Amino acid sequence: MKIISKLFDNEAKCRGCNWDTKTLYSFEGEQGTNWENGLCGNCLADMLEQGNYHVTKGDFEKAYDILMEYWDCLPDERKMEMDKKLQECGV
Repeated sequence: MKIISKLFDNEAKCRGCNWDTKTLYSFEGEQGTNWENGLCGNCLADMLEQGNYHVTKGDFEKAYDILMEYWDCLPDERKMEMDKKLQECGV
């Protein structure tokens, strides 16, 4: 399945966590008419991990770009929380 994204001029709501975000992500064809099914980068990553999805090499670069875009938008305190979780996972 292909992951697609949409950059909004104004903030949009993530259907997963209800956070305001400028970018929503979805699987192609699943986003809904007005992107009501879109997810923020964090919820997309959670869904991929919980669903045991595997990213292939060709997709890794795009997935990395998506996650880094999300990371850049995080407040510093949230980055510290995420760093701790990543270290606990051995990443």
